[in-house]
Amino acid sequence: MQLYFSHSYRDVSINTYFIEQFRNINTAGEAAGRGEALNLCADQKSDTWCVAKLERYLFQLSGFVSVIPRRLTESQRVVYSEYIAYELTLARRARTPRLLFVDDQVLRDNRDRFPEDAVPFLYEQPESEASAHEDAIRRFKRMLQAGAGRPPRAYRPRQAIVVVPEQERVERAAKEVEGLLRSESYNVSVVKGRGAAAAFDNIRLLEALLDAELCVFLLGEGLSFANLVLAMAHAQCIPSIRFQYDPRADGKGPDLSGLLRWKSTSGLIEQFKVQLHYFRRSYVLPLERSSSASEAARATATTEWHATGRNAWDPRDGPALVAHVRPDEPFVADRVSAVSTDIGGFAAGRDRSFANDVCRRLYEEIRRRRYYYELEPRSMLSEVQMIRTPNDVDAHRCGTCLDLACLFASLVEAAHLRALIVIVGNGDFAHALAGYFAPDEVSWDRPPLLGELRAAVHRQDAVLFEATGAVEAEKPVAGETEQERRAGAKTLDFTIAKEAAERVLARGDIEMRHVIDVGALRQRRGG
Repeated sequence: MQLYFSHSYRDVSINTYFIEQFRNINTAGEAAGRGEALNLCADQKSDTWCVAKLERYLFQLSGFVSVIPRRLTESQRVVYSEYIAYELTLARRARTPRLLFVDDQVLRDNRDRFPEDAVPFLYEQPESEASAHEDAIRRFKRMLQAGAGRPPRAYRPRQAIVVVPEQERVERAAKEVEGLLRSESYNVSVVKGRGAAAAFDNIRLLEALLDAELCVFLLGEGLSFANLVLAMAHAQCIPSIRFQYDPRADGKGPDLSGLLRWKSTSGLIEQFKVQLHYFRRSYVLPLERSSSASEAARATATTEWHATGRNAWDPRDGPALVAHVRPDEPFVADRVSAVSTDIGGFAAGRDRSFANDVCRRLYEEIRRRRYYYELEPRSMLSEVQMIRTPNDVDAHRCGTCLDLACLFASLVEAAHLRALIVIVGNGDFAHALAGYFAPDEVSWDRPPLLGELRAAVHRQDAVLFEATGAVEAEKPVAGETEQERRAGAKTLDFTIAKEAAERVLARGDIEMRHVIDVGALRQRRGG
C-alpha cells in the first residue's frame, strides 16, 4: 500500500524518526504474516513546485501521511509550512485516507485548522510518544486493509486537454502548448468557449476532464470560460497545470496554488517544459533508499536542481571561485540596500567597528529568513562542485557551506568591504568560511599560510565567520557546539559564528586549501 509522505525536508531527525516507525510496523507485520506493507512515497526535493503532480498522486496512492513540524517566524511565533498546509488541504478535498502527525504546539495554536484525528508529537523528543504513534500507524493500516482506501483514479493515459478562452493571444500560445504535448506522444484536445453556461452545462466536458491524464489551463485577461472550467477541475482534484497571462510576469515559478504567470509564449513554453517533466517523474520510496532511516530521510531531502555550467566550480582552482561571488544579483542588491538604509549609507565611518557592524547586519538579514543547511547536491562529475547563486539560495531556501560562503562574499563585496573566502580541509573534511579583511589592512602579495591567517584573525586584520551559522542546522556543522545551535534555535549568533570559525582554523588536523581575496583577484583579472 503506497502512501503519499508529506513532510518538511529540513527536519531530517523528525523525518528519520517517523520513517523508522513505519519500517518497524512493516517489519513486525511481515514477521507475523499480517498483510501488505505501508510504503511511503515522497517527492525528491527539487527547485520545482508542481501541483499537478500532487493532484495526480493523491488519487493514485492508497493514502496520505503528513508530518507537520513547527517553524519560527522572525518574532519567534510558531507556525508551520504553507506548502504542507496546501498538500493537506488538497488531501482533505480529495477525501484521501489520511494519517496526520502534528507538532503539539502547532496543533494547540491552530486547532481549528486540523481535523480531529490529528496525532500530536513533541518537536524536541518525538520518541517520547512512540507508543501512541505506533498505535496510530497500526490503526491506519487496519483501516486501509479493511477497505477504507479507494481504487486509483481511472484515466486515459497520454490523454491531455488544453482549455483556453477565446482570446487571440492565448489561442496562439495554446497552439504551442498543443505542439509540445504532441511531441511528447500525448493525444491532445483543445477546448474553447464563452461564458459561464458553456462551462457549467457541458457535462461531456466534465467527463473529458475526468478521463484525461493531464489538463492544461491557459487563462487570459479577465474572468472567462477557462477560469470556470478550472474551478470545476480543481474541485475534483483533476491534475492541472495552470497559466495566467500577466504583462508584468517576472518568469518566476508557480505560486502556492500552482499558478504560473506568463507574458510571452516562449516564457510560457519554458515553464511548461519544467512542469511537464516533474509531472511525469515518479516519486521515490524512502524506505527502499537505504537501510538507515536517517540516510533515507537525508537522501530524499537533498535538492535536485537545474544546475548549469555557470554553477560549476573545479575545487582544484581556487581563484576560479571569484566567478561565484555575484554582488550584482537582485537578491544581493536588495539585502545590501536594506542594510545601507538602516545605517545611513556606506560612505562614512569605514573603520573596523563599522565593518563588523555592516557584516553583522548582513548576517542577520540572512539569518532571519530561516534558510537551512543542506549537504552538497549530487553532480555527475566528481571533480566538479555545483554552487548555488545567491538567487538560487533564496529560491531553494537552503545552501551548502560553500553556497553560503559565496553568498556572504557577494553581500560583503556589494557593501564595499574586502570579501574573503577560506577553504580548509583534510582527507575526510572540507569546509568553507566567509569573512572580510579589515578596512585598514594592506593587501597581501600572496595567499597567506594557515599560521599567518590564524595570526591575522587573532589581530582582527581578517574576520571570518561560520557562514552556515546564519541558517538552520539540526546538528553542528563545523566549529560550533550542539548547545550553541540549540540556543540560537538551530542557528548561531554572529559573535558565536565568528568564534566557531576560529575553532575551525585552530584545528590541528586541517590544511589550507584556498584563501580567496575577492577584490585583489578581481583587480589582477581586470574586473
